[in-house]
Amino acid sequence: RLQTGILNGDRGSISIDAGATLKGQGSVLSLTSAGVVSPGNSPGKITVVESLSMYNGGVYRAEIHNKDSYDQITSKGTTEIAGSVLELVYLKDGVIKKGDVYVIIDNQSDNPISGEFSNMPEGAEVSIDGAVFAISYKGGDGNDVVLIAQNDSVAPTAPNTGAESIAVSPMTAIVAGASAVMALVMIFVRKISRKVSK
Repeated sequence: RLQTGILNGDRGSISIDAGATLKGQGSVLSLTSAGVVSPGNSPGKITVVESLSMYNGGVYRAEIHNKDSYDQITSKGTTEIAGSVLELVYLKDGVIKKGDVYVIIDNQSDNPISGEFSNMPEGAEVSIDGAVFAISYKGGDGNDVVLIAQNDSVAPTAPNTGAESIAVSPMTAIVAGASAVMALVMIFVRKISRKVSK
């Protein structure tokens, strides 16, 4: 089992614990993850020969710079992503054009991918730092996970640090907005309480 590590070359089977991260690039026999898989070093590629399983709570952190430079996992065997989370990072100085296609999981087997990323059904739009993508689990040659750019965009000058969440759906925005409002209300109440106590 792997706590945190960097892949460099060929390895056997790897299992990533929750809270751990696998970076780097190369080939593994099988990859099972409840943690974070982040191919390359801005960006890169990991090839899985037999089976890829990203469990509930696991994260695929995919960095995107442009249509020729982005993270990818190539899976030659079975691929399961049910309940895992897709986290996008738009790299500094990145440029994306409407219609660009990003094959973030290249499924080279004849079988479809099992499951979908959490809260990301077929055709859902996701956005990060002004770039908007539609996701498909039937892209490429029919069974790849692809992101299709919905607009032209240029990455911010400062790289995304992970503090900004991917906007997935209106409900996500509503929940986040409600949390922010409640936080402001609590601060306001504390300030009033201090004034009264004085």
